[in-house]
Amino acid sequence: MQTASNVPWNIQAIHEPDVWHKSRGRGIRVGVLDTGIARSHPALRSEIAGGYNIISDNRNIEDDNGHGTHVSGIIAARKSGNLYGVSPGVHLYGIKVMDRNGTGRISDIIRGIEWAIDNNIQVLNMSLLIHLLKTQEISRRSQSRIKRIVSSDLVIIDDVMFMAMDRNEGNLFFQLMNKMYEQTSLVITSNKGPEDWGELLGDPAIATAI
Repeated sequence: MQTASNVPWNIQAIHEPDVWHKSRGRGIRVGVLDTGIARSHPALRSEIAGGYNIISDNRNIEDDNGHGTHVSGIIAARKSGNLYGVSPGVHLYGIKVMDRNGTGRISDIIRGIEWAIDNNIQVLNMSLLIHLLKTQEISRRSQSRIKRIVSSDLVIIDDVMFMAMDRNEGNLFFQLMNKMYEQTSLVITSNKGPEDWGELLGDPAIATAI
C-alpha cells in the first residue's frame, strides 16, 4: 500500500494519490508511441498488455533506447517501495516507431497511430505531432490518413516542451489543434508561455485564446 512517504515527489506534486481511491485508470488502454518498452522492468512488467513494433513489423517492442520505458514509468509504474506512475492501473501498449537513436520515419509514426486506432487504444502518448504537420504540408497522399487521425476518438497527449519549430510549423500546429478540438481530445504540455507562443506565431491573441 502506498503512503505519502513512498510515492515519488512528482506524483505527489500533482496530487495524484488524492484521486487514486476513485480511479487508477484500471482497464484503460494506453499506447506509448515511442522507442518501445522494456518488458522486464520490475515496475512495468505487470502493466504491459501488448503492442507492436512498426519498424520491424512484429510484436517485439523491446526498448533499445530507454525513452519509451521512461515515459511508460511516468504513466503507469507500480512497484512496492517508492516507484509509482500517474495511473498505476492502466494497460500499457508499446508502439515502437523510433530506433535506438531515438529517430524514426514519418510514415512509421502515422502507421503507429493507425495501429492504435485499429487496436482500440483509448489514450495515446506521443511527442511527435509536429512531424505529422510537416507530413500534412508536404505529402498530398497523407491527407486521408491525417483526416482519419483527426476524426478518431483517441485522447492524444503530446509534449512540445523541447520541440524546435519555426513560425510556419507553429501555425500548422495550432491549426491541427483547432481541427482536433471538437472530435479528438488533445492534451499539450509545454514550457512556453503565451508570450513565447505569441512571439513565435506572430499573433499573441491567437496563442492566448488557444
